[in-house]
Amino acid sequence: LAWSSGQTKPDHWAVVASGPTLSEQYEWLRMFGGSIVAVSAALQPLLRNGIIPNAVVTIDHAPEMVRYFDALGALPSVHRVPLIYDPATTNEVLQMWHGPRFVTTLEPEGALWAGGTVTHSAMDFAVKMGAKQVTLVGFDCAFPHDQSHVDGAGIPLPVPAKWYQWSIDGHGQKVATANNMSMFRRHAEDYIARTPGVKWCKRGRAGLPVMGCEWTD
Repeated sequence: LAWSSGQTKPDHWAVVASGPTLSEQYEWLRMFGGSIVAVSAALQPLLRNGIIPNAVVTIDHAPEMVRYFDALGALPSVHRVPLIYDPATTNEVLQMWHGPRFVTTLEPEGALWAGGTVTHSAMDFAVKMGAKQVTLVGFDCAFPHDQSHVDGAGIPLPVPAKWYQWSIDGHGQKVATANNMSMFRRHAEDYIARTPGVKWCKRGRAGLPVMGCEWTD
C-alpha cells in the first residue's frame, strides 16, 4: 500500500462512507486540509459536489457495483486517484477506472481489515497510511431521514419499515437502524479500540455514535 500522490502523507484522514449525513458534510470536506479516502458508493456524490478523494476503496464483488463507477473512471479529475480493490472485483469496474489501481487482499491473510462493510477497510487503509487522526463521515449505521444512503449514491433510498430497529442518534433522538448496521458499528468500535495511537472523530450526528469517536460537529 504505497502512497502514490506525490505528496507528503498527511496525519489527518477523512474516511467517507455513503450514509445520508454525508450530504451535510460537503462544505466541511471541501475545506478539509488532510486526505480523503472514499468508499465506492460515496464517489459519485463527492465528485458531483466538487470533492476529489485521494483514494477510493472497493471490496464488494457484486456485479451491480458497476453503477458506482459508470462513466466516472474516464473523468480527468480522477485520473490520479488510486483505486484500492479486492482481487474479486469485477472486470467491468477495473476497465472503467483510468486512474492507478492497487490490488489488496483482506485480513486475516491479507493487507486490509474487513469487518463486514467497505468502510472498515477504508478505516484500515487510513491507519496503514500513517494517520494519526481519522474522521468518519457518512458512517451513520442507521437510517436518518428514513434513507439508507446519501442522495446521488445510485442506491434506492427509501427503507422498508420491516427492517427497522431503534437506537439513539448523536442528537439523543430515536433513529431507525438494522441488525447488520449495528454489527458494522460494533466491529468499527472493536477496531478503534485496537488502534490506541490514532485519534478517532465522527461527523453527522443524525447517525449513531461510535464508541471511541469524538463528535466534531
